[in-house]
Amino acid sequence: YTGTVTFYHKWKGYGFVELAQKGVVPQDKLFIHWKQLTSDDRFPFLSKGVEVEFGVMTWRDWQTRNALTLRAKNVTMPGGLNIALQDDIDAQNKTFIGGQHLRYTGRLQLFSPKRGFGWLTMDDGFALAEPVPNELRVDLPEVNAGGRQPPLVKDVEVEFGIMKTGRGGYKAYNMTLPGGVPVTQEGLEHRVVTGSRTFT
Repeated sequence: YTGTVTFYHKWKGYGFVELAQKGVVPQDKLFIHWKQLTSDDRFPFLSKGVEVEFGVMTWRDWQTRNALTLRAKNVTMPGGLNIALQDDIDAQNKTFIGGQHLRYTGRLQLFSPKRGFGWLTMDDGFALAEPVPNELRVDLPEVNAGGRQPPLVKDVEVEFGIMKTGRGGYKAYNMTLPGGVPVTQEGLEHRVVTGSRTFT
């Protein structure tokens, strides 16, 4: 099926899509949860007005005493392409130090997914045009975990960009492990995925 996103709350990870084909589901709308997005973005999301393609699944909703509801599943761009909105939106809305794709290296002291942020220390030796401190905060949406929830991470080498906040401060942007590897348990353990099997 295809449809248009009518609402999506990025930080809560849900929204609704209106189906192009009428009469398939009640009210011609389906609920979308972020875990059903097939996305290349580090923090999967949709925006109002985006055209998407998806399947329909039943969902047992514990909040309504196990009533069955309908939801969108395997949500992609039309034609089955992965959703990739983040880089374009970031380019329009964020100010970067050294450019959007410039990478710096450092060491992540701690990142707590429960608290939604962490701190890293930038390596010495970078010539920066602005007075960026050595210690930077990294927020949950800027941890590139390959579209998944990042794990608790302590004392690891990382790569990142730097962005300027609205208040004139600086934060880490699009933080990954060295080489652009997503911050996942598999990446931290240097596992290699081959086909449908994982080897360590």
